[in-house]
Amino acid sequence: MSEKIAVEVAESEFQRFADEWCLDDDTASMEEEDRQSFDGLRRRLVRSIVDGSLVVNGAEDGTTLTYQLERSEFESLAEITFKVPKGDAVLSWDKFKDRQSIHKLNAFMGAMVNQNPMIFSRMDARDLKVCQAVAQLFLGS
Repeated sequence: MSEKIAVEVAESEFQRFADEWCLDDDTASMEEEDRQSFDGLRRRLVRSIVDGSLVVNGAEDGTTLTYQLERSEFESLAEITFKVPKGDAVLSWDKFKDRQSIHKLNAFMGAMVNQNPMIFSRMDARDLKVCQAVAQLFLGS
């Protein structure tokens, strides 16, 4: 994909998202494994901002992220908007057993985007990785 937004602007937008969502982005204080994980997730989102598929929005009720589903084909769903989750997003995990971590993550993401978690099961994995990065960054901080 060609660059639509300058990398510096995309990094600034990522930082705005991190600040508004209270993400722990102090990589200097992280263990090596945590820093590598954070940096990888950050790179994935910055690349999506650069190519224009992920947009950081200022909203009346807080900053949101809108992701254009580039490779997934849903009849009535071309984009999804992530909002800071409420406590019920974590409660959605209770429906699944401890070993069902992907089901739990999908339920959490479903609450973040106000959609049935089944959409993530039907989503192209390349789109899914971006969605998971948003949730994992939030959960990891």
